Amino acid sequence: NPTLTLDLGGIAKGYCTDVCRDVAKEYKVTSALIQLSGNLFLIGENENSKTEQKKWGVGVNNPRAENSDRYVCGFYDGDCGIATSGDYERFYSYGYESGRKVKVCHIIDGSSGMPVGVEYDEQNGEYKNASEYVISATVKGESSMLCDVYATAVCVLGLEKGKALLESVGYEAIIFTSDKKCSIVGEFELDESVNLYKTEYQLV
Repeated sequence: NPTLTLDLGGIAKGYCTDVCRDVAKEYKVTSALIQLSGNLFLIGENENSKTEQKKWGVGVNNPRAENSDRYVCGFYDGDCGIATSGDYERFYSYGYESGRKVKVCHIIDGSSGMPVGVEYDEQNGEYKNASEYVISATVKGESSMLCDVYATAVCVLGLEKGKALLESVGYEAIIFTSDKKCSIVGEFELDESVNLYKTEYQLV
């Protein structure tokens, strides 16, 4: 198809984060937090940590929060990438004359051509948001670029298929869905004082 173009914007931040990691390691950096617009790479131990473990504390925002202090915090050892994909930062609301509004995010399901979380309501002849879909996926692994890839893939695949994908490649994740569920793939040391996943979401 001559009108089809390939856009690598979905992995660009993760790729650039990995390039920064490689430069830092080339210069023998032993402790660093690299951040490019939400994409992270953690190198070594957190030398500024106030605890003996020297782990990095990384907060994951509540994708349906109205303020930024509602989040879950995980603690991580160094030398790993972290990336989040979701529907809550880049989106718009489409309104019908009936008054119904549909949240349309930037992540597109390539198999259907539809934005993630949007489906057609045949009864009303309008599009609507699905009752259950992934609204945020934060993925941890050895490459920030691949974390970017897998976080987006989880949003498209949905909770169960997304978890199966991550388990098959050995990446870890914290996933939130629109029906107020939170699911954790892998082993995370969670901050017990930041209990978003207990109060607003059902841990499944």
